Amino acid sequence: MSKAPEPPRRVFMEHGREYGYYDYLFPCDQLEEDKLDIFHHAILEAQQNKLYKAPVYFRHRSEPLPSSKDGEAKTFPRRAGRQVLDLGTGTGLWAMSMAEEYPDSLVFGVDFYDFLQPREILKTTYFCGHVNIEQNWEPLYHFVDWAIQKRRTEGNPKPEIDKTNWDLIYVRMMNGSIKDWPALYRKIYNHLTPGFGCVELVEIDWTPRSDDDTLPRNSNFEKWVGLLHKAMDRAGRSLRINPNTKNLLREAGFVDVEESTVKLYHNPWNRGGHTEQVGRWFNLGLTHGLQGLSLSPLTRILNMRESEVNELVGKVRHETCLLKHHGYCNLHIWTARRPAEPTGSTSHATSNPTSSHTGNNGPSNIPNATASSSSSGAGKKSQ
Repeated sequence: MSKAPEPPRRVFMEHGREYGYYDYLFPCDQLEEDKLDIFHHAILEAQQNKLYKAPVYFRHRSEPLPSSKDGEAKTFPRRAGRQVLDLGTGTGLWAMSMAEEYPDSLVFGVDFYDFLQPREILKTTYFCGHVNIEQNWEPLYHFVDWAIQKRRTEGNPKPEIDKTNWDLIYVRMMNGSIKDWPALYRKIYNHLTPGFGCVELVEIDWTPRSDDDTLPRNSNFEKWVGLLHKAMDRAGRSLRINPNTKNLLREAGFVDVEESTVKLYHNPWNRGGHTEQVGRWFNLGLTHGLQGLSLSPLTRILNMRESEVNELVGKVRHETCLLKHHGYCNLHIWTARRPAEPTGSTSHATSNPTSSHTGNNGPSNIPNATASSSSSGAGKKSQ
């Protein structure tokens, strides 16, 4: 079992929490890592333990390898995906889970930070930090080149990786981090396999809802959401669900655009079965995560005092734990596919990442790359 070195945590303290970048309004400390992992489990439970919804086939670990006749190569009954890119991977838990469940896949996770991901990882999982996905993806291209070299030295029979032909690009809980979603959609489009590659977007609508009017009017949760939305709107990184997302994806060139919602219950009021488990996980995520979501946006942008924020957060925590309140937030999932290129056309991609970037320096070109050949299991998804 090998283990990647622990990178330094370059952070600053504010209101007793650790932050990595001033413009990024959410913390990056152990409490935040716990919150991200808890929300991963809540979302997974809400989606019936399905890691992704996009119409891309990956061979599950429970499926046998395709049989072959004598002298014939093994073939899958249908085209199988291989390359997965997790944008804003956070703690890397989704990426690690994906690599475990679908052993033929190569899963790459990128994030602002390089110290949130686990050091012991599967040999089919790669993490790269200090990547601003709204700007230059060049660090990712360097990283892929390094991964190819590493796979070759390991004697892997299929070392090649295509930088601009990903079969699935996954984006979860990135509202509040992105300024220009349409531009990001176009960038994602240009990095998907034509005719096959899909994008999946997963976001929480923090607006509290109830189907039986058990939520009080002007609740503390509603007050908190209003203030948080106001602050993030002013910051230019909205936390709101954009009702025009499907049209924006189509305008970027995607086809087969679908949207669905599932409920994230505030607490386990509905005893027994699936909904109770969703409520337990999401309630745990709320109690762990409300402060981190609130402190910097409400103090820096709305000029609230830290004591005011903590008082409001405490009231919301108490409110969400009352089983008489049957509240929930909607989880939105969008999936879309890049269509096949017309005959004779060229790729829409505006960059040329296919040229070699490795030079003579090898992995030293790669900013904070993490890859090892451990067989340990889990580690997620950044805000």
